[in-house]
Amino acid sequence: MIAGVLALLGLCVAVAILARRDEEATERLWAQLLSPMGRRACEALGLRLTAQERAIEFTRQEAREAAKAGEVEKAARLVEAGRLYETQTRLERHRLALLQRMQSALRRRSG
Repeated sequence: MIAGVLALLGLCVAVAILARRDEEATERLWAQLLSPMGRRACEALGLRLTAQERAIEFTRQEAREAAKAGEVEKAARLVEAGRLYETQTRLERHRLALLQRMQSALRRRSG
């Protein structure tokens, strides 16, 4: 019985230590978001997304012009290319929004 209690107590201590290490690692990762390097990475992602949005709009415009000129196949290829590119960038847009919200929350918490 005493051995069981000691084993349970040892398990609780081990879990507490591991949880604390995870918490410290998480805090370090979140702190990196507020570092100059983290801010630059978010800014770079934002700039890349802006360029991607311009490229998507360009393919849409080119598709409209091709359709007006009667180049149906070219218009269809451009629409499909723009759609695929937009699908690929959706995750990056979500990631940027999440990082910006996390940075904002961290600033409010630390400020």
